Amino acid sequence: MLIQNTKTLTHPKLRVFLYGESGVGKTTMASTFPRPLFLTPANEGSEVTLLGQDFDFIRLGLDDNGRQIPIRAHVANVLSELEARLKKALAAETDAECEAAFPWQTVVAESLTHYCDLVVEDVSSGGAKKMDQLAWGKVSTHLRTYYNRLNNLDCHVVLTSLAKTATLDSGAVIGGPSIIGSMAQKLPSA
Repeated sequence: MLIQNTKTLTHPKLRVFLYGESGVGKTTMASTFPRPLFLTPANEGSEVTLLGQDFDFIRLGLDDNGRQIPIRAHVANVLSELEARLKKALAAETDAECEAAFPWQTVVAESLTHYCDLVVEDVSSGGAKKMDQLAWGKVSTHLRTYYNRLNNLDCHVVLTSLAKTATLDSGAVIGGPSIIGSMAQKLPSA
């Protein structure tokens, strides 16, 4: 007879994409995942939804003094730090060391809609440069890299976005995430 202990069970790491109109509860839903860390674009402010509750968040695109910084470089640094912390947690010898290194079980990438706006602003140098095919390619590549690095984290990952809807001639309403270009189809399907 094989006797096992539930401490040895591993929980599957979920990948969830939530999109909907503003105020429908995407952030609140994401907060129900185990020990979330919210990555919130500086131009969005969804963390106020969780006001008075105990959740960690990082404002993407702002330095420690609240000044705007280039989003792509900031996100690369944040993800590198999370990856390093997770690697340290996985190598930890005790549960306490593991939790001290990486106290979150979920990373929530808040509003990709607003995040995309910051990436376009970064690529276009605040609108000073034209958004040509090469520039849009940089945006798309950055979004894929952002998603892939999040996806490779050994924790739950929740992505949120505003919704974009359209009414067909038949009267049917269809919708999807409000993300620029083909990434609106590619990111949720990945």
